[in-house]
Amino acid sequence: MLFHKLIVRLLLQRTSMIMLTSLRNSHWLRILDLSDQMYAYAKKDEWQMVQEIEAERQKKIIKFFGSGVKSEAEDMAENIKKLLQSDKELMGAGLQAKSRITDSLSLLGKSKKAIGAYAAHIDYKPG
Repeated sequence: MLFHKLIVRLLLQRTSMIMLTSLRNSHWLRILDLSDQMYAYAKKDEWQMVQEIEAERQKKIIKFFGSGVKSEAEDMAENIKKLLQSDKELMGAGLQAKSRITDSLSLLGKSKKAIGAYAAHIDYKPG
């Protein structure tokens, strides 16, 4: 149940990260669009417009790289830690199940030997 809840939480976080990534991509595309505009104005020798657009683009670049990148990396690192912890717990549960099965098989083997010894003692021949 813990594993299921973790997967659901990770999927929800992944969805929000995809939406965030999409938003970041649109911001980046806006920065590129401003660069194209600057180039177009430069080709027309309209340097005042280049300067105005460059000031706007610079603000967007600072905002783009100043926020979110570190936060996204930290979120991703946290999600990877959670996933690794979940895998560790899953492996532990698998080892416990393997141990229980091994114990059951060992008990079954001992039971068969005991039945065989008892049958030999009373000279019983199965079926």
